[in-house]
Amino acid sequence: MTTSPDFTYNRDQVIRRALRLVGSIQSGETPGAQENQDAIDALNALVSEWQATGLHLWKESEGVLFLQPNQIKYGLGGTTSDQSAITSTINESLTTLALTAGTQAIPLASTSGIANGDNFGVMLSNNVLFWTTVSSVSGLTVNIANPLPLAVNVNAQTFDYTTKLIRPLRIIDARRNYIPSKIETPLVLMSRLDYRELPNKANTGVVTQLFYDPQLSTGYAWVWPSPLDSLSKINFTWMEPIFNFNTAADQPDFPVEWFNCLVWNLAKEIMLEYDVPVQRAQMIQIRAKETFDLVSGFDREPESYFFGVNFDQSTR
Repeated sequence: MTTSPDFTYNRDQVIRRALRLVGSIQSGETPGAQENQDAIDALNALVSEWQATGLHLWKESEGVLFLQPNQIKYGLGGTTSDQSAITSTINESLTTLALTAGTQAIPLASTSGIANGDNFGVMLSNNVLFWTTVSSVSGLTVNIANPLPLAVNVNAQTFDYTTKLIRPLRIIDARRNYIPSKIETPLVLMSRLDYRELPNKANTGVVTQLFYDPQLSTGYAWVWPSPLDSLSKINFTWMEPIFNFNTAADQPDFPVEWFNCLVWNLAKEIMLEYDVPVQRAQMIQIRAKETFDLVSGFDREPESYFFGVNFDQSTR
């Protein structure tokens, strides 16, 4: 027997099945343009609402935020000039020669994965990351768009990535990563109130805490204390938005285990717009809840939770 993991639905297949469940169309029929658009609107609204549950482990990702001296606020997503990316997309390397200010040709130990137009950062001799873009790559040399403002030591750390990450819905966990040693230290995630109550947000030192404000198009991460240099970066676990359905061929931004749930809950979402008999409506509602309970129970990490008493009087 041949097995295949490639079963999937596209947007219009989800919609047609949901419309069949509420009795709007029969098998083989195609809904009208307005009826289809109404279902698209309902489907996208449903998916957006589900984001508030936090029950989508498949959308948890690892990201990196690069710090700058004396900067406490960093934009994530949107058109921000701050530097952040998905961890797996970052190419790290080291310079193979000491470089003087004004240099634009950067010799590296490896240029694997580096492409024209990438965001490129190199650690200056004052331990500050200088960011520019890649103009070209020639063998083991990266040519950058802007000249170095200061000297660079041999074996200086470099970072390269193509695309900045999109706005996180939430930051679930964060760690300070000391770049020279790669040692990570957990950060305290602060609430808005706790961050606002800090008496001096401009204090400098080793970053120990982080507050994230998602906003609408650009999220903002606030760190405390203000970093002294760029020798540390923040590695964090974040929740990606679920993508909307924009075209007929768009496939659900869900694992296949959720497809049945998506159909039944869309049917429940739209059934009040149709003359669905009471008994059928009750069956749809029950089945929608059953499928949601089933997959949302699966969509939790299996690790154990441990509880204890916090005797530290300095925390709330």
